[in-house]
Amino acid sequence: MSARSAACCLWLRPNRTRLPVVSQHFAAARRDGAHLFVPQSKPVAGALAYLKLQSRDKLAERVGFHARALGRTPGKLTLRDTRSRWGSCTPSGDLMFSWRLIMAPTRILDYVAAHEVAHLAQMNHSAAFWAEVNRLFPAHLEARRWLKAEGGVKAMQQRNAAKADCIYSEIDRNPLFKGFAETGSRSVMNATFTAQDESHTPLFLEACAAAGINGIKGHRSVGGFRASMYNALPLSSVKVLAEVMQEFERTHG
Repeated sequence: MSARSAACCLWLRPNRTRLPVVSQHFAAARRDGAHLFVPQSKPVAGALAYLKLQSRDKLAERVGFHARALGRTPGKLTLRDTRSRWGSCTPSGDLMFSWRLIMAPTRILDYVAAHEVAHLAQMNHSAAFWAEVNRLFPAHLEARRWLKAEGGVKAMQQRNAAKADCIYSEIDRNPLFKGFAETGSRSVMNATFTAQDESHTPLFLEACAAAGINGIKGHRSVGGFRASMYNALPLSSVKVLAEVMQEFERTHG
C-alpha cells in the first residue's frame, strides 16, 4: 500500500507535538505513531474529523472533571462549528462547544469547559455564577482576557484566513517556490512549500534566519519549508515571510 508524502502537519496541544499528515487508502483518519493517515480521496475532511474527535475527547474529559468538582451531572455534549460563541449550556444541562477549541491553548479549552459546567448550577452570569467559575477555574480572568483579545471564534477565523491567504498568494505568485499540497487540501495553520531549485533551499533558510524567521525548515520526511500560522502569530509576521520570499526572488530569480 503506497502512501503520498506528507503535505502538511498538525500541531497537537498541550505539548505541541508535530504530526505530519499523510494521505493513504484508508476509509477514515487514523494515527499511527508519528503520522496521521487520512483518506486519500478526502484528506481535508479526514484531518478535520480527527481534530473534532480530539476536541470531543478532551472536552469530555474536562467537563467530567469540573462536573464532579461541582457535584452536578451534565447532559449531552455536542460539538458544532459555531461562528459567535465557544460554548453554551441549555436549561436541561446539555452542553455545546466549538470544536475549534482544540486549536486554542489548553488552558482556554479548560476554562470554557469550566464556564459552561458552572451554568449547571447557575443559569445566569450573576455574582454567584462567577463564584462557581472561580472555584472551578481560578485563572478565569486571564483566560477571559485572552478570549477578548482574540475577538471570539469569528474574528479568529478571519485572522487565520487572512494569514493563509497572504502566504499562499505569495507561494502561487513567486516562480521560485511551489506548494506541496493541492489547492483544495491546503492547511490554514501550516503552509508547506519548497523551492523549485533545490539548491536554493539552504540559501532561503539563511535569508529567513537573517530576517529573524525561525523554525521554517520543513519536516525531515518532506523537506522544503513549513510556515506555522497558529492563533498567536500576527498577520504582520506572515507578511515578513512573504517579503523575504519577494526579496529572494529579486536576488536569485
